Amino acid sequence: MADKEKISGSGGCAGCGLDSLVSIACVGGGAYLGYCHAKGLPVDPQVQKLIVYGPAAVGGVLGGIVGGLGFGIVGGAVGVMTKEEGSLKSKIGRGTLGAAGGGLVGTVLCGTIGAALKEAQMAIGYGLGYLVGKLF
Repeated sequence: MADKEKISGSGGCAGCGLDSLVSIACVGGGAYLGYCHAKGLPVDPQVQKLIVYGPAAVGGVLGGIVGGLGFGIVGGAVGVMTKEEGSLKSKIGRGTLGAAGGGLVGTVLCGTIGAALKEAQMAIGYGLGYLVGKLF
């Protein structure tokens, strides 16, 4: 059993590597911006916009994709299984509506949460960078 656990790794999802990379970029970008502001260094306005708004866009898109697919699959399964009687056509209709509704809810919910989390990471990085800039 121990060998099987070693092979499988941490058991996380495949997107966790991408999420970690984006998180590091959010914290690093925020730290750079905070350091520049603390030292009074000029920052290109386009770079500043990218650092401030980029994490929300990337987090929202990634969260929306994952949430939309996950909730859509669950919504489709729930829609098909709501009633046992009925024709195949009505089951397909309920499954389609369930998938569309679940996908919509998942995209909005998880996209919003993803955007908020990435912005929070950028703000933490900004605070750390500002602190380092003021101290050193």
